[in-house]
Parts: sequence; structure tokens; C-alpha cells
Amino acid sequence: MRPDTRPGGAELHHIFSAHPSGVVAVCGVLDQEPIGMVVSTFTPVSLSPPIVSICIQKTSTTWPVLATLPRVGVSILGDDQEEQCRRLAALPATERFTDVPWQQTLDGAVMILGASTTFECTLMSQIEAGDHLIVLFTLHDAHDDTDREPLVLCRSRYQRLAPR
Repeated sequence: MRPDTRPGGAELHHIFSAHPSGVVAVCGVLDQEPIGMVVSTFTPVSLSPPIVSICIQKTSTTWPVLATLPRVGVSILGDDQEEQCRRLAALPATERFTDVPWQQTLDGAVMILGASTTFECTLMSQIEAGDHLIVLFTLHDAHDDTDREPLVLCRSRYQRLAPR
């Protein structure tokens, strides 16, 4: 029997971070105040019915609140929204939306203004996967700004797509 040589910890984080991914804000409204978080694992799943997924660390304190809301907004942040991304990702929940322009839909989803793409979603299901949850959302509405490029996270740094 071969010894287990799977990478782990910091080494595995470094390896996984070599895969570029878009950066999305997942946001809603609770007691008439915006609440949200940033995730870097976003994947379109199905065209019919329209489904997308995100992955969230089980230690998140924001996700359990968002999961109770009837609708959430998923905003793929634009390449000029790095500072807004940092605010949404790093500040305490009560300060995250300072200087981050947003708009609420009729059903309570929060969209980050200036995002390259936005989706209005409802929670479909959650699947436990190691130290994360895989979250599936049903899409109800989508808007794409073809003039805006997405912000990309690669090697633990925010980056922009290079023009062709």
C-alpha cells in the first residue's frame, strides 16, 4: 500500500490558487440593511433550468443569514471594483457596504452597481463538501454588461483579464 502523499494546508491552497476565478458578491437585505459576502468559487451549472453554484467556507458567519433570505443577488464584480471587493470581503458586516453602491430588487436581492454581471437567485440546495458548502441557486433574472470585464482572482491576487 502506497503512503498517502496528498498535498494539504498552505501547499494545497497555493496549488488551488493557480486556477483563476471570478469574484462574486452574494448579497441580500435583512431588516432593511444590506448584508453580503465575497466568494471566489462561482460556476454556472445548468442552462435548463438555469442554475449556478458557489462554494462557501463552513466557518462563514454571513452565509447562515443569507441562506434564510427569500432572494439574494450574485454580482460578478467588474475589473475596476477591487476596492469594493476588499471592503465586502474584509470589513466587519456592519461596515461592508460603506462606499459600495448597491441596488435592491423588488424581492430583496442586492446587486452591486457596476458589476459586470448580476443574477437574482433563490437557494436551491446545499451540499457539504469537506470544509466548504457547495451552494446551488436557481436563477430568476440575469443582466450582463458586455462593456465591463470581470475582476479575477489568481494566485491570491486580484487581476484583470488581458485584452486580446
